[in-house]
Amino acid sequence: MGRGAHSVQVLGPLSAPGPRARAGPERVLLPELRPRGVGELLDTACDALGARMGTCLALAVPLWLGVHALERLLISERVLAFDDPSDLGLLLGQGAVASAVRALTVALVTLVVYGYLQGQRLSAPAALGACLRRAPALLALTVITGLGMFVATSCGAVCLFAPAVLLGWLWAAAPSALVLEGVGPFTALRRSAVLARQGFARWVGIALVGKLVTLPFLGVIQVIQVPGARDELRAALGCPEPLFTALEVLLSSVFSGSAAALAGVVLTVYYIDQRVRVEGFDLDMRLERLRARSTEKVR
Repeated sequence: MGRGAHSVQVLGPLSAPGPRARAGPERVLLPELRPRGVGELLDTACDALGARMGTCLALAVPLWLGVHALERLLISERVLAFDDPSDLGLLLGQGAVASAVRALTVALVTLVVYGYLQGQRLSAPAALGACLRRAPALLALTVITGLGMFVATSCGAVCLFAPAVLLGWLWAAAPSALVLEGVGPFTALRRSAVLARQGFARWVGIALVGKLVTLPFLGVIQVIQVPGARDELRAALGCPEPLFTALEVLLSSVFSGSAAALAGVVLTVYYIDQRVRVEGFDLDMRLERLRARSTEKVR
């Protein structure tokens, strides 16, 4: 595929700017558009997350509040016990809901981060509206990739999980392609596979570092859900049960939202870098920046 052969089609507010969705280019030092190594990609992701931390958390945390509140309700009512094999169906259902929320969080962050890289500020309501229009396709993509990874993991148990690693590499950019290019789930998977043809080692480095960075967030959530540790922590803080439960749900939501937001930022930066390498997407992004500046001057 040649340079610029597949131009991005950003949905919703980014393609039809309004007063809240695009207030014109920001006066910020935008990252240089060029191929980057693992370290530079992670630096760019951290810069983007730092610049849009408030918007990302405003979008992510409320979504995860519902997930963790439902989880705590099921546990407190003894409907769900993580050590009871009879709860397998509920566990799978809870995991499916969490996967859907994680996919929605990544999609929302993708829109916000892409706007940042273009020097535009996308508001939380505008990003949510654009993402909800893609919700059915996102759900379908989540189901397809979830089933694919489940089969690959099951089959890969006898060959060091190589199929799961392969699919993780080939499908890494699919959520970003689906949201930013306006394509369907199967086309997004094919686009991701095409973009992944360069840089397996780079993806491995990004994936490993991303896992290590999010591990503390997810580790805290796992610890405070252990009944013994939870009771000891509540006793140490001297909190009544309702207050401690509310704090637990809020803390878990902030950590889950932060981990998912970080994953979304990294995937977006990786997706753009792959397009720069494979398609010369830096030329398209420079053109979009120039158009945005010209629009602002006319206004």
